[in-house]
Amino acid sequence: MPTTLIDSRDHKSAVLTSRGELHVRAIEQSYRRRESIDGNAYNFNTGDVTLTDANENAVAYFKNNEAADVVIDTLIYMLGTSTGGSGDFLVGVRKNPTGGTIIDDASAATLANQNFGSNKTLSDSLAYKATGNGKTLTGGTADVVYSRFSSSGRYVVALGGLVIPKGSSIGIDVQCPTSNTSCSVAIAMSITLDDGSERLLDI
Repeated sequence: MPTTLIDSRDHKSAVLTSRGELHVRAIEQSYRRRESIDGNAYNFNTGDVTLTDANENAVAYFKNNEAADVVIDTLIYMLGTSTGGSGDFLVGVRKNPTGGTIIDDASAATLANQNFGSNKTLSDSLAYKATGNGKTLTGGTADVVYSRFSSSGRYVVALGGLVIPKGSSIGIDVQCPTSNTSCSVAIAMSITLDDGSERLLDI
C-alpha cells in the first residue's frame, strides 16, 4: 500500500509506492537563473573596440577581488567585418595575466547586475576594456581556451564553469585577419558570484 508524506502545510509532498518508488513533484531551476534571482549574476561587456592591425590585441580583463569565487560559464565574442583582412580571427583566453597596458589604462568595462532590482555589485573587482588598438596583456598562461573563427559574427563559447578564485584573473586577446586595417570587436562574459548560498523555492 502506498505511503503518502505530508508537509507541515498539509500538502502532499511525496508518495512511496508499494514497489519502492518515490513520486514527487519537482521544479528544475538552473544555477544561473537562481543566482540571477539572488542578484549574484553579472554581465561583463567591453562595448565596441576598433582594432586596426592583424596583431594580437588585448581587449578584455577581469580580476576577482571579491570574498567568494567567481564562475564564468559563457564567453561571447562579437567579431565585426574586417576592412582589408583575409583569413581567420584568433581569440585566446589568458589565465592570470600579471600586467599589460590594458591594466595600466584601467578603462572600466560595463559590469551589470542581471537582476535589475538588485543593488549588489562586484565593487572590489577589476573589469577593464581596451581603449583602442595595441593594448597588451603579459604574464600568466596564454591561450588556455583558444578559438579560431573563419568569418565575422557573434560566437558563444560555453565553458561549463570557469572558476576565478579571489585574486585570480582572466584576459581575452583578439587577433584580426591578416592585413586588417579596421575591425570592430566586443567581448562579453556571463559572470556569477558563488557566495555559497542555496535558495529554495517556496511552493
